[in-house]
Amino acid sequence: MKKFKTFAAVVILSVFALSLFGFAACNNSPAQSSDDEYTLELKGMIGANGESLSDVTVTKKQIKELFETKPVVYTDETPAYASDKTDDDGNLIPHTLKGVYLEDIMTEFTESAPISEYGSLTLNATDGYVSIATEEVFNSDGRGSKMSDAFEDAGVVLNEKEKSDALRAVFPDQIANVWAKKLKTIEFSVDILATPTVYSFSVLETLDPATYGGSYDSLDTADVTYSGIKISELIGADNVLKGVSELDKMCIVGWDFNSDTNKYSEYVSWTKYQVYNGGYLLTSGVKDGDPAWTLTRTPVFDGPDFSSGMTVKNVLSISVFHSAVVSLDTAMRRYDPDIDGQIDGKFSIKDLLIHLNMFDDDNEYVVTKSNGATVPLTYNQMLAAKVSINDDGKYILNYDTNKTAEFVKVAIAM
Repeated sequence: MKKFKTFAAVVILSVFALSLFGFAACNNSPAQSSDDEYTLELKGMIGANGESLSDVTVTKKQIKELFETKPVVYTDETPAYASDKTDDDGNLIPHTLKGVYLEDIMTEFTESAPISEYGSLTLNATDGYVSIATEEVFNSDGRGSKMSDAFEDAGVVLNEKEKSDALRAVFPDQIANVWAKKLKTIEFSVDILATPTVYSFSVLETLDPATYGGSYDSLDTADVTYSGIKISELIGADNVLKGVSELDKMCIVGWDFNSDTNKYSEYVSWTKYQVYNGGYLLTSGVKDGDPAWTLTRTPVFDGPDFSSGMTVKNVLSISVFHSAVVSLDTAMRRYDPDIDGQIDGKFSIKDLLIHLNMFDDDNEYVVTKSNGATVPLTYNQMLAAKVSINDDGKYILNYDTNKTAEFVKVAIAM
């Protein structure tokens, strides 16, 4: 009888142990991976005296610990908004988030000068996405907003399996393209980014595809071959984009229809050499098996390695250092109708020169015609000049009385 009781007790204990094991296995299955060791890299910082600092790596665990004393929380009552993203009713889309300010990370883990000493931040994501924030975006001493590194979005603690990945850069009340998901690296620069002052611009529609063109196949299931002007072919000492170095950032401006606001608006994006050197200004596309398919909202700034969100459609201009390429197709949509609302198939070239920071009463200009001849024009002549399209579909510069030029380039006379 004792043996039986002992045996029964052993069985009961065994079952209990198995139950505990099963309970533990249930709790641990599937295994929960921790991303606390996910790192955020801070590069290019300077010290209080302008000296270069070593790069700093901060773990997500350290960021979450900093949250305990320096929390940044956006709730349903006080959400964060991107300034240009609305729902179907035109209301800004609210975001509830938890994180810490970038400035607090800098203070806690670096010897960096204040963020106001920097002119731009380049945000790099794990999927290749790149966004560049100017001081007008991140410097809260001016018109900017304090950037926060969010580790929780809409009640979900971010991790590498989430859409936003482990960290998200948030700029409340700024445009959405500077909000970067999957944040991995922040590059600091003291250079102040302003729309480049352009000394010459070339007309995209006149660039020879045999010289500057290129194409690539899409990497998705659409099976599309995209074609256009390859930006790397434009760069060179005696080329379309002159004097460009690997340190120069490019300003891309689009005049695109925004479905959120139901209107056209100007869209500005910045990117770095390592991105735009592999980019294209796409003008056409061919989709296998669908002869009716066509690429829309051209020209499109895109590339085979571009991440989602880096594309700019209906490009008006790309400018870098002191040179630019302009789409007159987009310029016609942008500047006609005229200021009086009249749609007459022409626009003042003055508006385009102002956009490129080329218009000044001290300037004189040189217009290069399609046959290679050049025409000098004064400030007053350019003030009155109009761009129109002739019967052959070519863009014509109308200057003085009954004088026209089919043109490919405009430069400031130096």
